[in-house]
Amino acid sequence: MKTLPPQKQSAFSLVELVIAIGVAAASLIPISGLLLVGMQATQSSSEQTTAANIGMAVVADLLSSGTATQSQQFGITVPAATISTFYIDEKGSANTSFSNPNFTSPPGANARYRVTVGFAPAVGTRQATLVHVMVTWPAVAGKSPDQWPTGYAGVWETVASLDKQ
Repeated sequence: MKTLPPQKQSAFSLVELVIAIGVAAASLIPISGLLLVGMQATQSSSEQTTAANIGMAVVADLLSSGTATQSQQFGITVPAATISTFYIDEKGSANTSFSNPNFTSPPGANARYRVTVGFAPAVGTRQATLVHVMVTWPAVAGKSPDQWPTGYAGVWETVASLDKQ
């Protein structure tokens, strides 16, 4: 009886497998770093968009108040001699403990945004009242509610004019 010679089987060696795993790991580390940067950019963009929506809601509330001395939605005195400050939580609810009876709670742990509104009253007989709206986050930036905030991570601000005559 005739015996067949043993056939050679091809396979990867252990060294080749270790090199392949090393190359794959070296490729995945920078990709995972890019994912982290992308998530941070998404979070920042989301906060900026939310702050812009809050700021525009405040401006719209002030513009829609007509000749009234207090805005309807946020209860901001128009024009105020001092800065008005209130806080928005992650659900979009506003609260303040400063000069506004509609919002009685001080900023709590869930406050996410701080809204600061200041006025430059009209000087002449027929001039507009300028309003400066600043939305900052986190809400705890600037400890004093009667001053413009400092030490914030992000800010959205605008200036609008109100014709209250």
